[in-house]
Amino acid sequence: MNIYRQLLHKLAETEGYMMKRMRLARIVGFMLVLTIATYAANTSTANAEESPLQPFERLVGGQWHIEGTYVVWEWGMEKLSLFARSYVPSEDGDKMVSEGFMFWHPGEQKVRGYATGIGAGVDLWDYTMNFHGDTIKCDLVTYGQYSGDYHETWTFTGEDEYVWTLFQKTEEGHKEMMSNVFKRKK
Repeated sequence: MNIYRQLLHKLAETEGYMMKRMRLARIVGFMLVLTIATYAANTSTANAEESPLQPFERLVGGQWHIEGTYVVWEWGMEKLSLFARSYVPSEDGDKMVSEGFMFWHPGEQKVRGYATGIGAGVDLWDYTMNFHGDTIKCDLVTYGQYSGDYHETWTFTGEDEYVWTLFQKTEEGHKEMMSNVFKRKK
């Protein structure tokens, strides 16, 4: 019996010691998680500021209007992506007619984008984008009724205005299809 009591006493001492160690391990673990989370947040913010999407910054804010429709640009999480939504105003309220998603593709080392729409004869737009000073150049493949290979340019002529031009890719080169001016209303 004496050995049994000694073992129970040692076990009780060990349990107290183990409880203290477990509390300490929880505290250290919590501090480690906080440190990693803080580092990850700071790294994400730094990466967002250096993002290849940064030239899109000038599009965010307000509504970009063009003949009976407008586009709203919004940053995604941590400025790692960008959303564009097109609307047609009506008496019953503005109706969304297309929605796009732009992002930096790390494997391709390019800005890519996809958009879907209704009522325009195009079901899917597949974008690859490059920035050249005040101009965004887009290679574009469309799928739907108006499937094809296109090229777009968006040339900024001021803080609240850019000229959009659509070209169709042909064997002879790029043939201009249409052009218009987008103006921001804040």
